Amino acid sequence: MIPIAFTGTSDKVSAKQIWLLNAFCEKLDEYYGGEIELHHGDCINADAIAHAVAVSLDWDIVIHPPNIRTKRAFCNIGRIVKVHKPLPYLDRNHQMVDETVRLIAVPKGLEIMRSGTWATVRYARKLKHPIKFIYP
Repeated sequence: MIPIAFTGTSDKVSAKQIWLLNAFCEKLDEYYGGEIELHHGDCINADAIAHAVAVSLDWDIVIHPPNIRTKRAFCNIGRIVKVHKPLPYLDRNHQMVDETVRLIAVPKGLEIMRSGTWATVRYARKLKHPIKFIYP
C-alpha cells in the first residue's frame, strides 16, 4: 500500500478542483495499481470530497479526525482501515504527514499563515514529501 495524505479547504471547493482531484486520483490509481491508502483529516468540504473519491476508487482510507467537532465530516463509508484518536489540528496534521509518503493539497487560494491546509503543506515540505497542488 502506498500511503498518501490529503489536505484541503473546509470552505467551498470549486467544481474545477473536484474534477481535477478526481482525474489526478484516477491516474494515481492506474500508476500504483489501486494499492493506495488515503489519509485525510475528516473535515467538511475538501476532505469529504477526497473521501468520496477514495471510496469510488475502492482505496483503503485512514481517518485522522480533529478534536474539535464543529467542522468534522464524520466520513463513515468505504474501506476505512483505521480511525485515529482525535487530536488537536496541528498534531493530527503532522501525524497524517508522518504516516504517508506524499501529499495532495486542495487549498482555497495562495499560501497564507493561520491555515491548517497550508500548515500541513509546510510540514510536508519540511519532510521533503512530493506535493500535488490543485488550486481553484
